[in-house]
Amino acid sequence: MKRSIFALAAISLLSFATSANANVIWSFGGAPAQVAQGSTYTTVDGTITVYAEQVASNGNLNTVPDSTENGLFRVNNSVNPDGIGIAPYNPTEGTGSSFANQDGISESNIIELKLGSDIANGTKLSFLLQSGVFALNDDTVSVFYKDSAVALKPGSMNVYDNSVAVPIGGISTNGTVSQFTITKDTSGTEFVAIQADCHYLLLTQVSTDPVIPTPEPGSCALVMFGMIGLAGIYLRKRQVTA
Repeated sequence: MKRSIFALAAISLLSFATSANANVIWSFGGAPAQVAQGSTYTTVDGTITVYAEQVASNGNLNTVPDSTENGLFRVNNSVNPDGIGIAPYNPTEGTGSSFANQDGISESNIIELKLGSDIANGTKLSFLLQSGVFALNDDTVSVFYKDSAVALKPGSMNVYDNSVAVPIGGISTNGTVSQFTITKDTSGTEFVAIQADCHYLLLTQVSTDPVIPTPEPGSCALVMFGMIGLAGIYLRKRQVTA
């Protein structure tokens, strides 16, 4: 019985550490296909909605979300040799299921993410981007963010970083290291816009950083009371046996 008490206590404490130590991933790659504007991706940590935005020929940004963009496209390496993820689909860059002629995220094709209000304030979100065969070591990415209930043009958003490149994770073919991390600092919605100067850049995934929060006092109290109760049962049984 004594061993059972300690085993139960160890399992209870381990369950706290195990449940709190896993990170959550929103994955945007998949079978090559066009994806609807404003597609929503949901995990246990909340929702992320994806929009495509296009810079017009005069250099101005079109209305957000952009009705002239024909949604987005996704690939999983089976069509193009490199890169897994999602990017704006621009019909003027060629149609077809291969998406080989698409520029992906670029200077004129911007991807904007709505971080839902169901993602907790203070959540750290890491962004992984992958490039296709034309990726260069000096390719850079500009990132913008803004606490807002509606999507905004990058010009009216805050600049997070204008030169995300090597050695900050790099924008390498099939890279696996996140390029930047943003902490959601509102209990409402927040928007993140990504613009790049390279060819065929894709948003591969967004992930939460694994953290081990301190267990809530109430949960600790429950474990303690359970251990005390088991100890009392053990002592009473010993007295009866004696």
